[in-house]
Amino acid sequence: MKYLIGTDIGTTATKTVAYDLNGRTIFKSEVCYKLLMPKIGMIEQDPDEIFDSVLDSIEKVVRQIGKSNTIAGISFSGAMHSIIPIDKNGDKLMNAVIWADTRSSQVAKDLRESGEGFAIYKSTGTPIHPMLPLCKIIWLKSNKKNIFEKTSKLISVKEYIFYKLFGLYVIDHSMASGTGFLNLKNMKWDDTALRIAGINENMLSEIVPVDHIFKGIKDLYAAKIGIDPEVPFIIGGADGPLANLGSGAVQKGISSVSVGTSGAMRVISDSPVVDRKMRTFTYVLDESHFTIGGAVSNAGMAVKWFMDNFGGKIDSTMAKASKIKAGSDGLVFLPHLTGERSPYWDASLRGVFFGMNIYHKKPHFLRATLEGIGYSLYDVDLALEEITGKIDEVHLSGGMTRSKLWIKILADVLGKKVLTMKNDDSSAFGAMIVGMKALKIIDNFDEVKNFFLISKTYFPDAKNHDVYMKIFEIYKMLHDDLKKDFKNIVEFQEGSDKDGTEGRSFT
Repeated sequence: MKYLIGTDIGTTATKTVAYDLNGRTIFKSEVCYKLLMPKIGMIEQDPDEIFDSVLDSIEKVVRQIGKSNTIAGISFSGAMHSIIPIDKNGDKLMNAVIWADTRSSQVAKDLRESGEGFAIYKSTGTPIHPMLPLCKIIWLKSNKKNIFEKTSKLISVKEYIFYKLFGLYVIDHSMASGTGFLNLKNMKWDDTALRIAGINENMLSEIVPVDHIFKGIKDLYAAKIGIDPEVPFIIGGADGPLANLGSGAVQKGISSVSVGTSGAMRVISDSPVVDRKMRTFTYVLDESHFTIGGAVSNAGMAVKWFMDNFGGKIDSTMAKASKIKAGSDGLVFLPHLTGERSPYWDASLRGVFFGMNIYHKKPHFLRATLEGIGYSLYDVDLALEEITGKIDEVHLSGGMTRSKLWIKILADVLGKKVLTMKNDDSSAFGAMIVGMKALKIIDNFDEVKNFFLISKTYFPDAKNHDVYMKIFEIYKMLHDDLKKDFKNIVEFQEGSDKDGTEGRSFT
């Protein structure tokens, strides 16, 4: 039997899955790593820890397969928007600054309010926000001058992995489209974005198609993984676009929702679409397929924050929360713990529990947290439907699929049927599909329908949807009324943080 491996390098873990050539999951592994959060707004990761985790994750699957000559190829997905400065010797100069880091908030604000910010959005499809490597690089130049002066290359975590494996600086079209530097018309580095960042294209990697194949992995790593050095490595794409592909959400009227640490809703288009209100992004799946959508910064992260800080067992608390009626007895949660991306693109937003009374217990707060994440995705849904058309069906992937309550809440908030897939690791599965195309096992991405298996369909409850729509109006009102107060509290937090805060790391 031949196997094709999909490896998804995520924010908090690398997942590796071995599939047979019919798309069935055979073996899988997951290796976690830390988020480094020494102070407010600063969220980094050690790229060497991630690299070791990628090797460990693949090695575990290869060991289960047993014979490396049965591996047809290894294809990759990666989390977007990280940046690592690299010196002329190929050594990292600091940790990876990941998408959730907000230290470039002022840079993003200034650029967003300028005419050039919208011009960059129109040409690259990436809204101006601190997540963008473009903004991070501008911040780096001003605030880490000693590091920037030594920088030869500026690369993402996924690029770092490929540099370590092959000694090459390469980036696929999909990952490149999340940097703020890729011109969507000519698929080259954008001159305006380069000028604004004050760098030249030599500081960025060579752009290649998502189905580009590499062979000749370094002997040291081939031995560690347990494979022949000539096993094909397919560069693959970014986790978001590949989640659409991997969940079968490739037709008009179907959206993909992936919920892990963060969350996103996306649809596929055959042409890039930009929003005059700059609420959505446009990322590349390949040169003829584009994902239009929006990302929310706080999904699984918000649930983990709640359970870490308020204790208890998630399963028992979920069970109690499931018995509470829709609307959490009037408790409303704004889940903006690390600011928010779509549709606001405002890093100063903060979390709020509103409407608390003496009768609310821990399960109310957990349910309100799940509902708040649902409202944030509904906010994206409204913007997306406005610019791309009606969405009737949602294909769900990620950690949310492990909670029936959370899925039911999402279906009721959106007022749409929600389908879960048997292949729930949608980004890894999407990477596998890209690998199949690269290796000519399939001819095009439309053939994903041959591997698409529905696990369960959840239908919305009309009465619950009506309740949620009334509360969503309160959710929106809170956001609008508190915007100025959020900015004031962020200034206070940042001022307090200058006196030093206790360092934190989360797995």
